[in-house]
Amino acid sequence: THEWKLGLLFASKASVQLIVNPLVGPAIDRVGPRLPMMVGYLVLIGSTLLYGTSEAYGVLFAARAIQGLGSACIATSGFALLALVHPGDEARGEAMGTATAGIALGVLLGPPVGGFLYHIGSGGGRSTHGGNGSNSSTNGTAGGGTHPHGGLMHFGHVLPFLVVAGLTVVVTVVQWVWFTRHMPGGRRRQQVVTYKALSTSGGDVAVRPLPLPPFFSS
Repeated sequence: THEWKLGLLFASKASVQLIVNPLVGPAIDRVGPRLPMMVGYLVLIGSTLLYGTSEAYGVLFAARAIQGLGSACIATSGFALLALVHPGDEARGEAMGTATAGIALGVLLGPPVGGFLYHIGSGGGRSTHGGNGSNSSTNGTAGGGTHPHGGLMHFGHVLPFLVVAGLTVVVTVVQWVWFTRHMPGGRRRQQVVTYKALSTSGGDVAVRPLPLPPFFSS
């Protein structure tokens, strides 16, 4: 039963993202990438904090599913933004390849970094609940506990989630500043690259490239 619940917990994010991804694309065509991306960041911050501070399975499941909603908004908006700032086929393909490599690198580094942060937060593995730090932080199962000593140790298993939420806040602010400077209206109609335009033009969309936004540069 435990394995079955754990499998559902893992699948909830991917399932929601699979459903929401196709819905975000048309929304970006209508309002531009800024609003969906900012909404995605806020959803991701909230769900990450909820996930890291809860011990009830139902709340963990809901938070994980909500993370899928945020990830769908961020990822789809990010790739749409790459298409916007790189209208040419060659440049767009290179930029998207770099972005995909960055995503893969994050997935690769996430578990060991999360395990390390859990190790620090639980006092070097001397958690009151015991258990494997890496599994608890990456799988999201509660049980890290808190440590009676000071410093970062009193955060327990919550520390990796606090770090992720904090980094996301920084990224959100930087992206908002970029959008404010280069797309103050949230959408420039003559520069929005729609999926329909890309599919019917063979990639030769006549738009003026914008400066590449932070965290999507090559």
